[in-house]
This record gives sequence, structure tokens and C-alpha cells, in this order.
Amino acid sequence: MKRTGRGYFPAKSSLLQFVATPGADIKFSGKITDFVDAYPKGDEANKSLAKLNKSVFL
Repeated sequence: MKRTGRGYFPAKSSLLQFVATPGADIKFSGKITDFVDAYPKGDEANKSLAKLNKSVFL
């Protein structure tokens, strides 16, 4: 939820999530404005996380 002057309204996402592992080469694609619409890629764990987040937040 995002705060406004008169209350709250739903936000797509306010988190930039990724899985950190030693030696991983993680890159993000997307944009960050009022919403975080950026997703990680670079290894299978982050590809899976991006797919899950896209299905939840889009």
C-alpha cells in the first residue's frame, strides 16, 4: 500500500528482491518510479523469483 494525503492505495510492489549467492552475476531489468517494476536475472533462482514476482505484482 502506498500512502497518499487522504489514505492509501494499492501499489504493485515496493520491494526489489533477489537471491544473493557467492559469485552470482545478477542483473536487473525494468524500471523504478513510484513502483518497483524491476526483476532479477542471471541464475535459475533469480529467474524463478522474477517469474513469481511478475505473476503476483503485474
